[in-house]
Order: sequence, then structure tokens, then C-alpha cells
Amino acid sequence: MKINWGWGIAIFLTCFIAFILYFVIYSFGNKYDLEYEDYYPRELVHQQEIDATKNALPFAKDIKIKSTGTSVEVNFPAKFTKQITEGMVTFFRPSDKDLDKDFKLNLDSKNSQSIDINEFKTGFYNVIIEFKDSEKSYYLKKEIYI
Repeated sequence: MKINWGWGIAIFLTCFIAFILYFVIYSFGNKYDLEYEDYYPRELVHQQEIDATKNALPFAKDIKIKSTGTSVEVNFPAKFTKQITEGMVTFFRPSDKDLDKDFKLNLDSKNSQSIDINEFKTGFYNVIIEFKDSEKSYYLKKEIYI
């Protein structure tokens, strides 16, 4: 049996259309969120974030975030002497904004804070630590897998 050019073109176009339809249906089934809902206003204050990151450089390596079996520990170095007037610890989940968590930075006498692990769904998080003292703002970004 011999297939002519017309059948070959028809089979090719049918397969091509099926391929395109598959990707259209697949793309509607996935969530594509912006990193932040207020993306444009945040860009306007980006220079402040850069300055806060520079302020945090002297002790950025010494601040540790680790996941234990029951909690996430945020540990500042023992030599950390800044008087924090306000601060936030944000757990940002890149794959799903509904899993983002914010916690007030509240260090104990050992310069650490413990956050219950039951607050989180297992996965990768960017941890953003922002705080202020009487003089400057500070901004750190770390990564953790819980």
C-alpha cells in the first residue's frame, strides 16, 4: 500500500495540532504566580533593600538557619549586639505563594529564635530576615529545605 503526499501532510498536521492542544491544556493546569503581588511598588524601593543588604554583610555569614526535627532555628552569632527595634522572618516558597509564612523576629537571650516546623509544608524556602536598629535597616536572604 502506498501513501501519497496528501495523507502524509494530513497525518503530520493532525499530530502537530494534538501536540499544541496538549501544551495549551497543560499550561492551564499549572499555577504561575508573581513572586510578589506588589511587584512594582517593591521595585521602587529596591535601592533601600540593596543598602540594607550591605549593612548586613559584616555578620551575614554568621547568621545560621537550620531545620531540626521539630523546629526551624534562626541563630544569630553570640557577638551580635545590635538592639533590634523591629524585625521579620519571612519564609518564601517560590513554588506556591500560599505557603509563604511571616514571623516577627523575637530573639531570646542566646540570640536565637525557634519556629515550630508544623507551620510548614515540606519543601524549599527562601528565608528573608529583615530588621532595624536605631540607626540602620538590615536585610538577609538564606535558603533552607524543610
